[in-house]
Amino acid sequence: MGEYKTSLLRQIADFAPLTSEHIVDTIYFGGGTPTVLPSDFICEILDIIKSNYTVSPTIECTIEANPSSFSREYFTQIRTAGVNRISFGAQSFCDDELSLLGRTHTTQDIINSITTARKCGYENISLDLIYGIPNQILDSLLHSISRAAKLGVQHISLYGLKVEDSTPLAKMNLCLPDEELEETMYLASVEKLQEAGFMQYEISNFSRPTFESRHNLKYWHGNEYIGFGPAAYSYFDKKRYGCTRNIKEYIVTKNFADLSTSIYRDFEEITEHETIREQLIFGLRLTNGIKLQDFSLEQADLEKYIIAEFATYEQGRVRLTPRGMLLSNAIINEILDILEQKWT
Repeated sequence: MGEYKTSLLRQIADFAPLTSEHIVDTIYFGGGTPTVLPSDFICEILDIIKSNYTVSPTIECTIEANPSSFSREYFTQIRTAGVNRISFGAQSFCDDELSLLGRTHTTQDIINSITTARKCGYENISLDLIYGIPNQILDSLLHSISRAAKLGVQHISLYGLKVEDSTPLAKMNLCLPDEELEETMYLASVEKLQEAGFMQYEISNFSRPTFESRHNLKYWHGNEYIGFGPAAYSYFDKKRYGCTRNIKEYIVTKNFADLSTSIYRDFEEITEHETIREQLIFGLRLTNGIKLQDFSLEQADLEKYIIAEFATYEQGRVRLTPRGMLLSNAIINEILDILEQKWT
C-alpha cells in the first residue's frame, strides 16, 4: 500500500502542469470501496490536489463507502479534509436480499451509517439500490425505496442487477425476475421516487432538487476528466485512454505525465463525429433529452418513438419517457443509424 500511495501521489502531481488552465470542481473516490484506505491516505490525496491544482471553493467531493465499514472518526477526518458527499452502497433494505448478494452489511448498518454521517457534518448523501435481485418481488423493492426516501438522503441511484458469468451469483443458478417483472419494477420505482420528492435526471439516477451528482454529469455532458490510479480512464485533450491494471507496473513508473509510456493504453482520438455520437447517446440518457437541431435531426426521424410513447417532443427537444429508457439501448442505436445515414 505504501508503494501504491507514493505512485498515486506522484501521478496526481505529474499531471498538474497539463491542467493549469482548468479548475477542479469535482473529485470522486470510487472504483470499489476506497474507504479500505486509511483516512490519512485520503487526506494526503486531497492535500496534493489542493497544492498542485486550482480547486473551486464550491467543489463536490464524493467518496463511495460500504455501510458495514463506517467509522465516525474516519469520516470526520476526511470531512475536515474536504470530502463533502458520501455514496453508500446500500443495494437493498431487505436483509435476506443483502445476504443473497453477499453483502457484509444489514439494513440497520445502513440506517446507522446515515445517522452517523449526518453527525459528522455530511449534508449530501447518496444511496445505491438494486432491482432485479433473485427472488425479489415488487413489494420488497418498493419497501427498500420507501425506507431510503424516509431516511432523508439527497440522491438515489437505482440499477438493474447484471449477473456476470463465472461470478458466485451466477454459479448459484438462482431464479431472476423475468423481463416483464423487471419492467414493472423499474416503472413502479420511478413513480415511487417521484412521489417521494426525487426528480429523475438520468436513466438510473434520482435526486432532490439541486443535488444531482455533478461529477457524473460531467461524463454525460461530455466534459473532460482525469482518472488517477490503476485501471482509471481519462478523457482529456480530445483523447480517451486508460491506465494499466497491473499494480506492479504502476508503482515502478517514474514519469506519469509522459502519455507515451507503456502504462497508458487503449488510446482513442475523439473525432468530431464521435463527439456528436456521444452527445446523442448521453443526451438521451438524461431526462433533459436532446435538441434535434443540434444533430440535424427532424421530428419525423423520431416520430415512431413519440407515437409509441417511448419519447416526447416539445419545442424542438426530444426526451425519452421512463418506458423509453427501458429500451434506450435499442432506441439510441436506431437513432445513431439514422444519423450515420445523414452523414453519408
